[in-house]
Amino acid sequence: MASTARPVAKKQTKNITEYKKLNLNGEFYEIGDAVVLKEYKDDCCYGTILKIWKEVKNSDAYAKIRWFYKPSDIFHEHHDFISCAELFDSDYIQDVWIQTIYDKVRVLPFEEYHNLDEVDDNTFFWRAVYNSRDSSLTPPLSEWKRACVCNKIFNPDVLYVSCDNCLELFHPECVNADLDAPEWICDSCIACKTEE
Repeated sequence: MASTARPVAKKQTKNITEYKKLNLNGEFYEIGDAVVLKEYKDDCCYGTILKIWKEVKNSDAYAKIRWFYKPSDIFHEHHDFISCAELFDSDYIQDVWIQTIYDKVRVLPFEEYHNLDEVDDNTFFWRAVYNSRDSSLTPPLSEWKRACVCNKIFNPDVLYVSCDNCLELFHPECVNADLDAPEWICDSCIACKTEE
């Protein structure tokens, strides 16, 4: 099937025409959409559309993209606190040919993602911004949400048990929690009740 790109709702300045949305192969993409792109040797890159535009004298359309970095772009080794659905928002912005876009995804803030009952393969989250100028994260790892008595960085892919009293989360193996029990109370809450 031939690839078609049709910009919609234009605003023209001196040399550039800007569009609010784009019809690409029958799918509408708008400013603010999180999308999947094929770039160079990587056919699964992610970004947010900031602008859709083309030069008045040129038929090719472009999108200004703010890139999401994948964990493998940032970390040289695998960390057990990184989720398979994790991306990093960034300060890196680039103009790309519109034909590199091929799908939409949802990229949610961490808390919103964590509160979902179900997620699919097209739902991701971010909890930090990668600063490309100095290769740092905001917030830094030291400020990421932690859980359990082991105080490890929270990973939404991992199984946790919640204390029915304080609602704190724990790795079942760290606290010997019985996952079949109708109620589970953490040691700290048991100790507080004993002292009362």
